[in-house]
Amino acid sequence: MKRSLLSTLAGLALLAGTAGAQAQTGNTIKFGLCYDLSKAYTFVTPQIVQAAKDYATLLNAKGGIEGKQIEIVVQDHGNEPQRGIECYEKLKREGVMIFDYLSTPVSRAVLPRHMADGNVMLQSFVGRGDAVDGDVFKWVFPIGPTYWGQMANNIQYIKNQSKGNMKGVKVAFIYPDYAFGQEPIPVLKTLAAKEGFDLQLFPNPMPGRDQAAVWTQIRRFNPDHVITWNLSAMHVVAAREMKRNGIAMDKLISVNWFNEVDIRNIGADEAKGMKRGTNVVGGKDHPLMQQIQKEVYGA
Repeated sequence: MKRSLLSTLAGLALLAGTAGAQAQTGNTIKFGLCYDLSKAYTFVTPQIVQAAKDYATLLNAKGGIEGKQIEIVVQDHGNEPQRGIECYEKLKREGVMIFDYLSTPVSRAVLPRHMADGNVMLQSFVGRGDAVDGDVFKWVFPIGPTYWGQMANNIQYIKNQSKGNMKGVKVAFIYPDYAFGQEPIPVLKTLAAKEGFDLQLFPNPMPGRDQAAVWTQIRRFNPDHVITWNLSAMHVVAAREMKRNGIAMDKLISVNWFNEVDIRNIGADEAKGMKRGTNVVGGKDHPLMQQIQKEVYGA
């Protein structure tokens, strides 16, 4: 996940050098990170903020972007759409031209303002799946797979496991019942109709700490595969309920928001068999990571 943002900023260097010539003044290019630093996404946002700052430090030491220094401006939106809008308006007044929100509900709320103002909005694994259509969403730049793409990949994996025939295969989808969890449902329903698998949806109210009732329903459905759009502490609750209901861990496929911390909290032995649709390669061997460790931290 850390490298995903490093790659994001690297890919935007050219963009900042062209669009930034008109949008920026002085010797600084400002990137705005309006993130959830206090509620649902705190399991990952501090690391991504640090990754962005580390990469900015590296680039600034090499002269920045077309001679301009990079400034990373960070503000908390608490995963609340209205606070996300306020963050956008505030940072826009401060000269920020490229924004990332790392939140589907916030990204959706702010999108019309980006389209009207002509400011760049990144979608790092979040936001509207149809925003990949650059003819319509000219100022939205999805980075990595969208939630639509992730869901399609999950179904393709299940299809491969089923030797290309999904007729009669039971797929359960458990998700937090708000914009983030609801985003991939249209694609999932379309693929169910196309491939002929038996789909059932299991919405779970936020904040997701009580999943007892929904996992009892899933047990009664007796699925062959369970796709989950949980995140953070919801994973621990889900693992406990799966065990209580006798649902095998190897049936579970998680959205990308499932990491080493979740495995430790669940317990390595208990988590065996759980799968994640991943978007980045783990570890510290990537050349950019090596460069940051050497030139920024002197390691």
